Amino acid sequence: MKDSDVPELAYAWWKKNQPVTLPSTGLGEALKAYEAARATAKPTKDVKAVDDCVAAYDTALSALADLTPAVTKAQAKCNKVLHATCLRVLGKYPGVITKERTALENERKEVAALLSGAVETCKVECAKVISAIIDHVKRIESKLNELKDIETEAGETQEDAAKAVASEEPNAGELEVTIAEGHLRDGTRVLNELRKLVDNARKETQKAWDEVYDRKLSKLDPQIGRLADRAEQQSASFDLALEKGDDAFKTIQSAAKTVRELADGVGDREAQFVSVCRNLDARTGKALEGITSRFAEAGGQLDRVKFNIMNFSTEGHRDYAKKEVLEEARISLKRGLELLAQGKKDLAQSRGGFVKGISALPEFAIPKNPKFKAVFADLAKTQVVLSKREQESRRLAESAQKETERFKEAMKLEGAL
Repeated sequence: MKDSDVPELAYAWWKKNQPVTLPSTGLGEALKAYEAARATAKPTKDVKAVDDCVAAYDTALSALADLTPAVTKAQAKCNKVLHATCLRVLGKYPGVITKERTALENERKEVAALLSGAVETCKVECAKVISAIIDHVKRIESKLNELKDIETEAGETQEDAAKAVASEEPNAGELEVTIAEGHLRDGTRVLNELRKLVDNARKETQKAWDEVYDRKLSKLDPQIGRLADRAEQQSASFDLALEKGDDAFKTIQSAAKTVRELADGVGDREAQFVSVCRNLDARTGKALEGITSRFAEAGGQLDRVKFNIMNFSTEGHRDYAKKEVLEEARISLKRGLELLAQGKKDLAQSRGGFVKGISALPEFAIPKNPKFKAVFADLAKTQVVLSKREQESRRLAESAQKETERFKEAMKLEGAL
């Protein structure tokens, strides 16, 4: 070893140059550990490997830091006379270590910057996939609604067939059989189209998601995890749509079978009309669910109108603020009236269909008949809900009239601002 030598961060250098008379210092093992760690710390452009790469640099920096106490220990074991040159060369290690640390930290920063960019890219791309999933869901829901419309028509046809058969006219129910067979064909076609849409949505979105989502990155940014949860929730709509589609098709099949049996005069007549009643109750119930939701939203919109007009009337608001709250009131009133009108229309149709269905039943379909006791109990509950929705419709109509008048008064005041 010469005074001009510069120590290296390599075990081979130390093994070659350490004094023969110097006791074991542990420096060699520390250099081995650093070399092994440094060998794995290499820059990368692979986004998915960034996380591991940063960890490798952290390990290398830790191993590099362990060299300082190892050098100090080696210096302590040197004899000032016998190992004077070695002491002077070892004294150069701090500068070598500092230079190496700077190089490692700079490389790590570059990789970490790539990681930061990868996180942002992952969030953007995940959001795009979710948007695509939502588009698929909309198309699937549209197709499902098409199938549900056929289901509704099938139920109505079943009721028409029941009414025709109950009249005991010649060839009663034959027209309904033809219509029901058409529903069955259309239902089969639409269900197959629904299944294709769902299958295609699964394949496309899963492939796209696998390409952009990185579980490791989700640990660095909670938003990525939330995006993953949202994607999973949206994708669950695929399976739910298929379940609803299968249920709707079963109803269509059942209706077609019942219509044929009614027309042919075969099978258990009472069981057939129990099925007719069940279908009537289910169809009315589904319609009431939509009406209930529509009335609830209408009520919320009317409450907003009331709140905004109260703000409009509050002293201390500037003119421009008064105009803003009045515009919000106008929008809410318009939406509330639209929802109420549609809800009232749907309710009238449901009531009409319900009455029509009950009136089409034969004489033996009565609550006193044990076979009809349970279904008539359900129909009675549905009748109660219909009545409650009609009461709610009247209440909302009164509220709408009141808020409309309040809005008109506010408009007059607004003209004076």
